[in-house]
Amino acid sequence: MTQDELLELLERAKAEGWTVVTEAEEFDQSSLEELEWWAFLREMLERWGVPPGEEDSLENCLQWIDRQEQLFLSETLPPTEVMPRAVAENWRALDLAGRELETLPPELFELQQLEILILGKWDNKTAKYKGNNLTSLPPEIGQLSSLTQLDLSSNQLSSLPPEIGQLSSLTQLYLRSNQLSSLPPEIGQ
Repeated sequence: MTQDELLELLERAKAEGWTVVTEAEEFDQSSLEELEWWAFLREMLERWGVPPGEEDSLENCLQWIDRQEQLFLSETLPPTEVMPRAVAENWRALDLAGRELETLPPELFELQQLEILILGKWDNKTAKYKGNNLTSLPPEIGQLSSLTQLDLSSNQLSSLPPEIGQLSSLTQLYLRSNQLSSLPPEIGQ
Protein backbone atom coordinates (compact mmCIF):
# COMPACT_ATOMS: atom_id res chain seq x y z
CA MET A 1 0.00 0.00 0.00
CA THR A 2 1.46 3.33 -1.01
CA GLN A 3 1.33 6.46 1.11
CA ASP A 4 -1.31 7.93 -1.22
CA GLU A 5 -3.43 4.78 -0.95
CA LEU A 6 -3.20 4.88 2.85
CA LEU A 7 -4.21 8.53 2.94
CA GLU A 8 -7.10 7.75 0.57
CA LEU A 9 -8.22 4.92 2.87
CA LEU A 10 -8.03 7.22 5.88
CA GLU A 11 -10.07 9.90 4.06
CA ARG A 12 -12.66 7.26 3.14
CA ALA A 13 -12.80 6.08 6.76
CA LYS A 14 -13.38 9.62 7.94
CA ALA A 15 -16.01 10.35 5.24
CA GLU A 16 -17.91 7.15 6.03
CA GLY A 17 -17.74 7.84 9.76
CA TRP A 18 -15.82 4.74 10.79
CA THR A 19 -15.68 4.78 14.55
CA VAL A 20 -12.96 3.18 16.59
CA VAL A 21 -13.25 5.14 19.83
CA THR A 22 -16.48 4.71 21.79
CA GLU A 23 -15.80 6.47 25.11
CA ALA A 24 -15.32 10.16 24.45
CA GLU A 25 -17.38 12.20 26.91
CA GLU A 26 -14.38 14.31 27.94
CA PHE A 27 -13.40 15.31 24.38
CA ASP A 28 -14.80 18.02 22.17
CA GLN A 29 -15.71 17.06 18.58
CA SER A 30 -12.37 18.02 16.98
CA SER A 31 -10.43 16.14 19.67
CA LEU A 32 -12.68 13.13 19.18
CA GLU A 33 -12.12 13.15 15.41
CA GLU A 34 -8.35 13.34 15.88
CA LEU A 35 -8.45 10.58 18.49
CA GLU A 36 -10.58 8.41 16.18
CA TRP A 37 -8.03 8.90 13.40
CA TRP A 38 -5.17 7.86 15.65
CA ALA A 39 -7.08 4.92 17.07
CA PHE A 40 -8.02 3.75 13.58
CA LEU A 41 -4.46 4.16 12.33
CA ARG A 42 -3.04 2.35 15.37
CA GLU A 43 -5.48 -0.51 14.93
CA MET A 44 -4.51 -0.86 11.28
CA LEU A 45 -0.81 -0.70 12.12
CA GLU A 46 -1.20 -3.25 14.91
CA ARG A 47 -2.82 -5.60 12.41
CA TRP A 48 0.16 -5.04 10.08
CA GLY A 49 2.62 -5.64 12.88
CA VAL A 50 4.13 -2.20 13.50
CA PRO A 51 6.73 -2.29 16.28
CA PRO A 52 5.68 -0.56 19.52
CA GLY A 53 6.68 3.08 19.60
CA GLU A 54 6.69 3.48 15.81
CA GLU A 55 3.00 4.46 15.79
CA ASP A 56 3.50 7.67 17.78
CA SER A 57 3.59 10.01 14.82
CA LEU A 58 1.98 9.91 11.43
CA GLU A 59 5.35 10.45 9.77
CA ASN A 60 6.81 7.40 11.56
CA CYS A 61 3.75 5.36 10.57
CA LEU A 62 4.01 6.32 6.93
CA GLN A 63 7.75 5.64 6.89
CA TRP A 64 7.12 2.23 8.44
CA ILE A 65 4.49 1.44 5.80
CA ASP A 66 6.89 2.60 3.05
CA ARG A 67 9.63 0.30 4.43
CA GLN A 68 7.22 -2.66 4.50
CA GLU A 69 6.23 -1.97 0.89
CA GLN A 70 9.90 -1.67 -0.13
CA LEU A 71 10.73 -4.99 1.54
CA PHE A 72 7.83 -6.64 -0.26
CA LEU A 73 8.76 -5.14 -3.63
CA SER A 74 12.45 -5.97 -3.30
CA GLU A 75 11.55 -9.56 -2.55
CA THR A 76 9.08 -9.94 -5.41
CA LEU A 77 10.34 -7.76 -8.28
CA PRO A 78 12.60 -9.35 -10.91
CA PRO A 79 16.27 -8.94 -9.93
CA THR A 80 16.98 -6.59 -12.83
CA GLU A 81 14.33 -4.14 -11.58
CA VAL A 82 15.09 -4.06 -7.87
CA MET A 83 18.26 -1.96 -7.66
CA PRO A 84 17.36 0.67 -10.29
CA ARG A 85 14.01 1.23 -8.58
CA ALA A 86 15.54 1.27 -5.09
CA VAL A 87 18.08 3.91 -6.14
CA ALA A 88 15.54 6.00 -8.08
CA GLU A 89 13.06 6.00 -5.17
CA ASN A 90 15.64 6.29 -2.34
CA TRP A 91 14.47 3.16 -0.57
CA ARG A 92 15.12 2.77 3.15
CA ALA A 93 14.60 -1.01 3.20
CA LEU A 94 15.86 -3.74 0.89
CA ASP A 95 15.39 -7.52 0.94
CA LEU A 96 17.81 -9.41 -1.30
CA ALA A 97 17.61 -12.75 0.53
CA GLY A 98 17.56 -15.84 -1.66
CA ARG A 99 18.84 -14.09 -4.79
CA GLU A 100 21.97 -16.30 -4.99
CA LEU A 101 24.22 -13.24 -4.90
CA GLU A 102 27.95 -13.87 -4.88
CA THR A 103 28.75 -10.16 -4.60
CA LEU A 104 26.71 -7.16 -3.59
CA PRO A 105 25.44 -4.93 -6.41
CA PRO A 106 27.52 -1.71 -6.61
CA GLU A 107 24.31 0.38 -6.71
CA LEU A 108 23.58 -0.75 -3.17
CA PHE A 109 26.16 1.68 -1.82
CA GLU A 110 24.29 4.62 -3.40
CA LEU A 111 21.49 4.04 -0.87
CA GLN A 112 22.94 6.24 1.88
CA GLN A 113 19.55 6.41 3.63
CA LEU A 114 19.14 2.59 3.74
CA GLU A 115 18.01 1.49 7.21
CA ILE A 116 17.22 -2.22 6.69
CA LEU A 117 19.27 -4.59 4.54
CA ILE A 118 18.25 -8.23 4.45
CA LEU A 119 20.69 -10.59 2.73
CA GLY A 120 19.44 -13.69 4.53
CA LYS A 121 16.36 -14.58 6.59
CA TRP A 122 14.04 -17.29 7.84
CA ASP A 123 11.46 -18.32 5.23
CA ASN A 124 8.21 -19.39 6.88
CA LYS A 125 6.96 -21.06 3.69
CA THR A 126 9.88 -23.47 3.44
CA ALA A 127 10.75 -23.51 7.16
CA LYS A 128 14.39 -22.85 6.26
CA TYR A 129 16.79 -19.95 6.11
CA LYS A 130 17.31 -18.45 2.69
CA GLY A 131 20.44 -16.46 2.07
CA ASN A 132 22.89 -15.89 -0.73
CA ASN A 133 26.34 -17.11 -1.70
CA LEU A 134 28.31 -14.22 -0.22
CA THR A 135 31.76 -15.24 1.00
CA SER A 136 32.80 -11.70 1.94
CA LEU A 137 31.48 -8.16 2.19
CA PRO A 138 33.23 -5.25 0.51
CA PRO A 139 34.66 -2.42 2.63
CA GLU A 140 31.99 -0.15 1.11
CA ILE A 141 29.50 -1.72 3.54
CA GLY A 142 30.74 0.89 6.02
CA GLN A 143 29.26 3.64 3.81
CA LEU A 144 25.72 2.56 4.72
CA SER A 145 25.78 4.61 7.90
CA SER A 146 21.98 4.74 8.29
CA LEU A 147 21.65 0.96 8.63
CA THR A 148 19.87 -0.08 11.80
CA GLN A 149 19.25 -3.71 10.78
CA LEU A 150 21.60 -5.96 8.80
CA ASP A 151 20.69 -9.61 8.27
CA LEU A 152 23.55 -11.68 6.84
CA SER A 153 22.10 -15.06 7.83
CA SER A 154 22.65 -18.11 5.63
CA ASN A 155 25.55 -16.93 3.55
CA GLN A 156 29.07 -18.30 3.35
CA LEU A 157 30.86 -15.49 5.15
CA SER A 158 34.15 -16.49 6.74
CA SER A 159 35.01 -12.96 7.90
CA LEU A 160 33.59 -9.46 8.12
CA PRO A 161 35.46 -6.32 7.05
CA PRO A 162 36.57 -3.93 9.80
CA GLU A 163 34.47 -1.23 8.08
CA ILE A 164 31.36 -2.91 9.51
CA GLY A 165 32.32 -1.10 12.70
CA GLN A 166 31.50 2.21 10.96
CA LEU A 167 27.79 1.33 11.04
CA SER A 168 27.15 3.46 14.12
CA SER A 169 23.33 3.28 13.79
CA LEU A 170 23.30 -0.53 13.63
CA THR A 171 21.21 -2.07 16.41
CA GLN A 172 20.47 -5.50 14.90
CA LEU A 173 23.08 -7.71 13.24
CA TYR A 174 22.14 -11.27 12.30
CA LEU A 175 24.97 -13.66 11.41
CA ARG A 176 23.60 -17.18 11.92
CA SER A 177 24.48 -19.96 9.47
CA ASN A 178 27.76 -18.54 8.23
CA GLN A 179 31.35 -19.74 8.54
CA LEU A 180 32.53 -17.04 10.93
CA SER A 181 35.07 -18.00 13.56
CA SER A 182 35.53 -14.49 14.94
CA LEU A 183 34.21 -10.95 14.62
CA PRO A 184 36.26 -7.84 13.88
CA PRO A 185 37.11 -5.88 17.05
CA GLU A 186 35.58 -2.78 15.41
CA ILE A 187 32.06 -4.13 15.98
CA GLY A 188 30.50 -2.40 18.94
CA GLN A 189 33.07 0.37 19.28
